[in-house]
Amino acid sequence: MNDAHDILRSPQGLQAVSVLVIDDDREFAESLMLNLAFYGYECRHAPDGEAGIALAGSIIPDIILLDIKMPGMDGYQVCGALRNDAATRHIPVVMVTSETEQEGKLRALRAGAIEFLLKPVDPVEVLTRIRNLASLRRFERERQEHAAEISAMQVVERAYKEWRQTVDCLPHLIMLTDSKGRILRCNRMVSEVVSRPFEALIGAEWPELFRGAGFEPSVQDNGDVEYRHASGRIFSFDLHYLRSGQTDRAVSAVVMMQDVTAMRRMTIKLEEKNREIEQAYRDLQAMQGQMLQQEKMSSIGQL
Repeated sequence: MNDAHDILRSPQGLQAVSVLVIDDDREFAESLMLNLAFYGYECRHAPDGEAGIALAGSIIPDIILLDIKMPGMDGYQVCGALRNDAATRHIPVVMVTSETEQEGKLRALRAGAIEFLLKPVDPVEVLTRIRNLASLRRFERERQEHAAEISAMQVVERAYKEWRQTVDCLPHLIMLTDSKGRILRCNRMVSEVVSRPFEALIGAEWPELFRGAGFEPSVQDNGDVEYRHASGRIFSFDLHYLRSGQTDRAVSAVVMMQDVTAMRRMTIKLEEKNREIEQAYRDLQAMQGQMLQQEKMSSIGQL
């Protein structure tokens, strides 16, 4: 007996499965709702089609039991209105009718009902069908949630791939670190410069990593920091802290280093060229002074 009751109960996984009964026969509706409530379903009742449409749009039930013959709007019209509303078109509708003709059943299906029950309704049959529909609703929700999770993961993976492709194209070394200087993410140039595989970089402390790769920090006269390698390569250094909005505490940092070796060599050449030009200018001034002095002495000799 307990097994039979369990079969008819509201399926687990859906909290408070709600059923809306739209029927002008209050006695029938109350009897049906008592049976449903006994087996764990949450029931609401609307006495006519207009009230049923309004209540369905308000509470968004999991299942709707809809009588066909009602004053005002009949069940076909109500079902059509529910299907035309974006908020209620997904709700399964079970038509309840006393008509046994095939045309009435086909009309109910064409109106948007997914099943129909014949009056007088067998309590076991209606409970079984509602439970099956509730289970289908649960599986559909799980499928939609799973699809949404997959879609969100795809968005994240696509964004990460785009980020990797973007920063990997940059000629700079870019590292995202935690507050203790451990690498959380970096681009391909970091792996190439320190000659370590990408997998070995994640979690490593970047100052120790660069020191082990032959780099040493150097402070310039203007206060800027550079990293110099034994091979002669020079990298500028820039550090930006990312702070928590609530505590203003640094929670991570972005480290960016740029290879300025060629620029520094060009600067040195320009400085040497400038010194050569200045020396030539001084030599020219000295030569002009000597020529002027010789002209003065020659003029004095003629006098």
